[in-house]
Amino acid sequence: MSRVSKREFPELFKTCSWAKVAFFFFSLALTFTILFVFFPIDPIVDDFFDGKNWTRNHYDFVQCEDDEECCNGLNSTCDMKLNELMFATMHHANHNENPGRHHILSLENAIEAGYRALHLGVCICDLGGEEGMGLVFCHSLCKIGRRDPVEVLNNVVSFLQENPTELIIIKFELFTGEPTVDEIWKIMKTIDGLEDRVYSHNGTDIKWPSVGSLLSQGIQIVAFQENGVSTEHIYNYENYAMETVDDFIDVNSIQNHHCNIASGKDNIRNFFALNHYVKGIFGRDQVSAMEINQEEFLLKRISDCETETGFNVNFVFVDFWHYGNLPKVTQIINTMRSNAK
Repeated sequence: MSRVSKREFPELFKTCSWAKVAFFFFSLALTFTILFVFFPIDPIVDDFFDGKNWTRNHYDFVQCEDDEECCNGLNSTCDMKLNELMFATMHHANHNENPGRHHILSLENAIEAGYRALHLGVCICDLGGEEGMGLVFCHSLCKIGRRDPVEVLNNVVSFLQENPTELIIIKFELFTGEPTVDEIWKIMKTIDGLEDRVYSHNGTDIKWPSVGSLLSQGIQIVAFQENGVSTEHIYNYENYAMETVDDFIDVNSIQNHHCNIASGKDNIRNFFALNHYVKGIFGRDQVSAMEINQEEFLLKRISDCETETGFNVNFVFVDFWHYGNLPKVTQIINTMRSNAK
């Protein structure tokens, strides 16, 4: 059998060469995409991309005058009901370590910066040694976004003890290992100073109290859960909140379908949540967060969705929280709402 020569069939060899080049660049792009998604750049390189980080572009969340009543950073919000306020919210707040992290800086840093709502995943996992199985904060799986709940909750309480005018909302989402709400509450009760700070109510058709009345009683935590059974202290999030879709693969998809409701249409609708992050093709998108977490983008989307749905936005779930300034946007909107009352 004769060999095919380059001299006889030059077009064939030219096509093969271009195919190899195209495949090489495709493989290279795919490799960098996967590395960027699952192993995001560190804060030093972040500064190279956007020229600032939260420490240098830090908004003073607490705007209160010293001699006046203060509630979540403003004098004007104390008479507002809990479901009338907006809260800067960390999506998968415990997941700031690789692989696949949703944030670069920790939830403790975020609280200091003005984030007042935390989304925490819960799993039952092997604790190692003689401890056996136990509850941890996670992101769907035991080895993803794992943090010790005792450490995290102690840090939250420490912040609240130092800042008695601040209130934090926690949403627990139950994942692998069949964790229960009772197991979460059992750990919460072991944290010194936490149990008395948690809001408790009976019934489901609740009329939420004002933030000022809660803080005057020393109540600084309101807790919800998803995928479990509601209790006296930890309420079923799906009963009280409706959320937008969260299947955004790029910035354009947020702009084009940004107010579509995915869940909670038939609920009490005390709270309205915007999912404000880009998943991308391979996972959450850090580069998009640099754009969509900026003040102008946030204000426009919040305004558009409130106009379209007729509901005030209460939670804005973001990834890579240190980009932009959602806490500032929160205070702008809460000031507008209090002035309109």
